[in-house]
Amino acid sequence: MTSDGLTPEQIALLEDYLDGRCDAEGETEAEELVRTTPAAGDWLDQAAADICAYRDVMTRRVESVSVAERVMERVRIRPRLKREGGSSPWLTIGLSAAVCGVLVVILFPVFGKDRHKARQTSCLSNLRMVAQVVLSYEERTGSLPHHQRWPDQIRPYHRNDQLLHCPSDAGSEGISYAMNPALSERSLGRVANPAEAILLYEVDGRGQPAFRHGDGMHVAFADGHVKWVDELPAGLARSSGVPGASADAEAEIAYDATMEVWVEDLGEALPAAEAAAMQRDGLILVSRLDRTTRPPLGELVCRVPADQRTEAMAEFSQLGWLANRRLEGEDVTLQTRQAERRLERIRQEAGGSESSAAPSPAGPDVASEDRAVDTLSELASRTQMTTISLRLPEGDPTDEGSLASSLASAAAASKTGLVAGLTVAVWLLSFIWLWGPPLGVWIWHRRRRLLDVPADFGRGEG
Repeated sequence: MTSDGLTPEQIALLEDYLDGRCDAEGETEAEELVRTTPAAGDWLDQAAADICAYRDVMTRRVESVSVAERVMERVRIRPRLKREGGSSPWLTIGLSAAVCGVLVVILFPVFGKDRHKARQTSCLSNLRMVAQVVLSYEERTGSLPHHQRWPDQIRPYHRNDQLLHCPSDAGSEGISYAMNPALSERSLGRVANPAEAILLYEVDGRGQPAFRHGDGMHVAFADGHVKWVDELPAGLARSSGVPGASADAEAEIAYDATMEVWVEDLGEALPAAEAAAMQRDGLILVSRLDRTTRPPLGELVCRVPADQRTEAMAEFSQLGWLANRRLEGEDVTLQTRQAERRLERIRQEAGGSESSAAPSPAGPDVASEDRAVDTLSELASRTQMTTISLRLPEGDPTDEGSLASSLASAAAASKTGLVAGLTVAVWLLSFIWLWGPPLGVWIWHRRRRLLDVPADFGRGEG
């Protein structure tokens, strides 16, 4: 505004009049000055226009050098004052990440169940189609395929070998199903009740029934329908219905046993255990006594004949208080039959080479025969002899030493929970690392609304 023609005293009077700081006499003098002096009226109009322009600048956020300096002074103070009473942006980010982590923990098992359900449905569909292919083979040939050669016999009737594999069978990439030996090369007309006669069922890589789907398996019946069952008939469960196994031979089972017996006097119990193993025609592999541990511990590893296994374990349990007893068996029937056939084939090839005019070198044949013989010997040793691992702690199982052992067992059992917790932590940290920065930027831009200057900023100031 201009002050041409006005004295400093007159300008001060007009400013007090404009701000409402004049008394009655001052207001009268200022109004008289405006009426008598045109420059005073012009100055007052210019001052009113400047105030309106200033308010318009603050309302519409129009950049102005003179006003921006004063606005920035207020802006520097407002975020700090607002943050003192509000929440930190890092707290908001942490809460958001925690909520997302909880959602991941809740939804991860659901996704796992859905994936398992999809694999189960795919297995059911595969087995149904395989059963239809087998029935088509019977319809064209007049009899079902052989229980050992059925995958090769039905191959011309389908184009996808993946039908023979269950998606849940992670142990092998081969055939996941076996055929009932009782229906081998039989006509369906000779089956009394096809709706109850099991045709195909799930097996593992060793040819044993595999319960992969919720403690159960899928089976296909001779009439073509497929369903889930939680057990198989006893005869079918022990049969060898996989390619390469013999249905008429007895199962070959290799057993291993572990025992833990608390004794009062380790010096007497360990020799007694050795004597019991020797009386049963056993072989002692390891016998160790250690009194530096708490409690003192004795260990005995022996091999006893399979027919003496039960009696030997009964004598070991009478040495003191039986705390743990475990017997595990492994079916090695398939490996034994394959080794027998391999040895027979090698000997037949060797006999044919000797009778031919140009015999092949005998070195590789002899080496192959030796390996096959060694494999059969090892399998026979495992099935004819049972390995028993016996632990003999000395003392009362209810004392603090036993308590420490129990705590150690509990700690070992809790490893599963620890692994699950670490998995959740990794998921949470991965989420924060990937989505934390963009989420923080988004929250920060949302919080910038707090920096807006209110519309009444500058009112009441000169």
